[in-house]
Amino acid sequence: MRPLVLALVLVGFTTLHLLIGGTRLVFALPAFAAIAAAALLASISPASPHRSSSSRLAIGSAAFFFGVVIARSATSPFAYLAWPDLTTSVACALIYAIGVWWCPTPRDRLLVLAVGGGLALFDLAVGAEQFRAGNDWMPFGFLRPADYRFRASGMFICPNHLAGYLEVVALFAFGGALWLRTSGKLRVCLGYLGALGVAGLVLTGSRGGFLAFAAGAATLGALALHRRAQYTDGAGIRRSLLVGLVLVTLGGSGAWLAITQSEFLRARAARLLDQSDLRLRLWPAAIDQFRLAPSVGTGAGTYLIYGRKFRRESVQQDPIHVHNDYLQLLAEYGFIGAFSGLLFLAAHLRAGWRSHQHLLERGGSGNGRSNAAALNQGALAAAAAFAVHSVLDFNLHIPSNALFLAWVASLLANPGIPAPALPRDSAPMAVMAILSRIGLGAAAIWLGWFAWQRAPGEWHAENARVAVRDGASGVAINEAKAGLAVEDQNPWLNFYLGEARWTLAQQAVLPAVGRSFALAAADSYRSALRVFPSDSRILLQLGWVESMLGQRSQADEAFQLALKLDPRNAAIWTFYGHHLRRSGDRPAARRAYQRSLSLSENADARANLRELDAAGADS
Repeated sequence: MRPLVLALVLVGFTTLHLLIGGTRLVFALPAFAAIAAAALLASISPASPHRSSSSRLAIGSAAFFFGVVIARSATSPFAYLAWPDLTTSVACALIYAIGVWWCPTPRDRLLVLAVGGGLALFDLAVGAEQFRAGNDWMPFGFLRPADYRFRASGMFICPNHLAGYLEVVALFAFGGALWLRTSGKLRVCLGYLGALGVAGLVLTGSRGGFLAFAAGAATLGALALHRRAQYTDGAGIRRSLLVGLVLVTLGGSGAWLAITQSEFLRARAARLLDQSDLRLRLWPAAIDQFRLAPSVGTGAGTYLIYGRKFRRESVQQDPIHVHNDYLQLLAEYGFIGAFSGLLFLAAHLRAGWRSHQHLLERGGSGNGRSNAAALNQGALAAAAAFAVHSVLDFNLHIPSNALFLAWVASLLANPGIPAPALPRDSAPMAVMAILSRIGLGAAAIWLGWFAWQRAPGEWHAENARVAVRDGASGVAINEAKAGLAVEDQNPWLNFYLGEARWTLAQQAVLPAVGRSFALAAADSYRSALRVFPSDSRILLQLGWVESMLGQRSQADEAFQLALKLDPRNAAIWTFYGHHLRRSGDRPAARRAYQRSLSLSENADARANLRELDAAGADS
């Protein structure tokens, strides 16, 4: 059954990657179902006959880390916000276990990486068109934000996430070109794949990707020279250094030449170390959030709430993620979560280094080539790149990249080096093997059940969202109602229902019909708040609709709650000013508009403040 297990893993990887990396839960669930099926089959099938050594410390750290994340996600205050972390962490744990115990052979691992390379080539083709046209086009009808313009994102929504993927593929390709025991032609092709990955990285314009790849390439170069030193003399090392310097110079020159041909990329490169970058202004809110619950954090996904509450005045974009995986782990999972994450990273880097040393002792072919060494060096370089990139982005909250890292970690924990058979009377190991199978099967069953239960509601919610975006209010209402018939924990079903009803209220010709739709919209927003009472966006919409209905006290209450949750949001202050102006409280409206303008210059607040000043002068 091992080939079927591996096939299902590849189906999961591919599906997840092609569906915008699983960024929205609805697109992640089909891939998670395939991975759950693979894990369930693995739990009832024999482990790989290829017995190989593994690091108990690394595996123990993985069990601790995944256990902490899963337990805290399951007990987070808002279940819906925690679902992405919960399901992704379970899927990562399953992928890790499969990689360590059921697919440890170099052939299995190279097949996974070959599929990953094929997906990277597809990304490069899509990204090249995005860069050329400078639009928001994506295959399969997906759309990405228009402000990315010429930055390539491939099948991901965000270019930074494509960069996080390409940097890893390129490093593995270069590691394979150096050390795989295969034909020279294939190693040349791998070198080309690595070069294409670097070219794609340039097209993303991701500054974090540039820095991460540099860290990974430096790691790969140091490991390669260390291994090369075992198979050649000083002259050979000098030649290797010279060749490496020539390649780095040529590659860097080519990348710089490409950057200089694009005004957009030149501007991105000039901001490589920009201290005014938005990321740096998001981080303080995470520190403030951490102080609320230092031990176990405030719960998975809750930066959406506290990032708004503690945002700095210069941050007006919606702070959904910290743009720093370490700080988000600290804020949402506390000291325990951060410690478990750092232990996981340190234990796997240690395991990878020990495997590197052991592979040196075992040797290889006459020139040092070894499939295990190629995978080991690629995995260490990829881990170094991820470790750096996680300082500047949130790639580990993108399921596709998170699962790829889990697979990389399994390579570090079990390098595939043959190990002697265990004694037959090793009772503790036998017990651990049985418990591991039970745990793997139970987690797989839960993940499959979750995907089966939640997929319909998520599907209808996504259809409703797209319909609201496209102005198809009737379709949005039907989809939202269909979703609510099967799902009661997704607040966005009622939110999109409210949005569609409010649109119809504004379009109605007859006042009575418009008011009826507006009242229904307010009811939908209230239903959404019963599931997610801490969302300032829903409260803003409710307050505005109630203001338009003339329900002043209810609108005041909604706006005050929204401002309590998000006190530095210029948009909320602007709409609050509109409400106060409609209510006849001009002095308070003027103060609200002034507060909005102190946070962010915006034409709406400026125009209304000017009208109030003019009206005051006339009177």
